[in-house]
Order: sequence, then C-alpha cells, then structure tokens
Amino acid sequence: MAPDTGPAESSQPDARSNAQSKPSGSVADSGGKASIARRANISQNFETLNAQSTLINFRLRYAITLRNEGDAMARTVDIRVGLFAGHQAHPQGIASWYEQPLEDGHHRIETIAPGETIRFEGELAAPLDALNPLVIDGKSMAIPLVAVDARYHHGPGEALLDGQTARAYVVGRETGVEGAKLAPFRLDQGPMSFHPLGQRDTGISKTE
Repeated sequence: MAPDTGPAESSQPDARSNAQSKPSGSVADSGGKASIARRANISQNFETLNAQSTLINFRLRYAITLRNEGDAMARTVDIRVGLFAGHQAHPQGIASWYEQPLEDGHHRIETIAPGETIRFEGELAAPLDALNPLVIDGKSMAIPLVAVDARYHHGPGEALLDGQTARAYVVGRETGVEGAKLAPFRLDQGPMSFHPLGQRDTGISKTE
C-alpha cells in the first residue's frame, strides 16, 4: 500500500492504555556469582474489528492483546502499528521497518506484570491510493498487511537487554469457507463497510 517512503501508520487511540527472546543478560548475585536475570516476554495477538472505505480513505479499527509470559515486569511498553500494501507488503520491506528506531509509538502501556494480559483498541487510516490496489476483472481490489511492533524495557537487576515483539498480519474479508484465504477489499464501489473480517499471521516476525 504505502509509498516507498514508508507505511501508513496508526492514528492515536481513543485513550492511552496504562502497557521471544534473546538470551537474558546476567547479573551478579550477593555472592558475586553470575546468574541469569529475570526478563519479561511479551506475546501479542491482533484482531480486525471494523473496516470502511470512503471516497478517498480506507479506515481499519483493530484490537491488540499483549501478554507478559516472562518472570519480570515489562516497563514502558511502546507500540506502533503500520499498514503495508503494494511494493512494501513483502518480508524484506516489513523486516526493514522492524529495524527502524521507534521514535513515536501509537500506544504506550506503562507496565505489564508477569502473567498479565492487556487489550486495547486503535484505528488505522490511509488514502485509497496508498493501498496500491490491483485491478482484477475490472474491479479495484486490495489486501493490506498490518504490522505491530512492541518494544519494552526491564528494571534494575533484571535483564540488560530491552525486548521487542513484532508480527505482521494479512487482513481481509472472511469468505465463510473453512481454510480459505481472505478475500480482498473492493475499493471502487464508493463508501462502504466490510464484513465479516479476519486476519492471518504471515509469519513475518521479530522477537528479542
């Protein structure tokens, strides 16, 4: 979808939320011996809630669920969401996005305790042209990818390495046929709401 300068990204959510792995760093115990530090381990799930097209824009509302499966608090969890299509909707383009500095997140969760699950919602918006739709049998169609990149920190005495969990999902219309691929969004019929919606994990991920 987005032009080569970068993906369209999430608009600010309605409200801020209160938010596998490289080997943990080691710390010295009271006897001076090195021990494996505790660390957070954030998993994620993405859900498509609503998708609409207007004469000029495509809007997608989503929910993200994060769970801390580690044994330490995840602190200052920053999440950004990117919408990809066309030339950038491929593993190399998304992997490159994962490596970029996270300067401005779209959601922030202050802490996620071990075993805690947090769910929040947000919305993506992009011009129809940015979706780089394909014309198939005279119909303008697009199936975008949504990538979610969450990064977090540890406290004193815990793992020295920061954490990151990033995954990409294809979003589209469910067909009602079990095991079938998602159907594309049709963008040449004027304003409309799409349903039922679904998402599939692409396997394009990064975990630290």
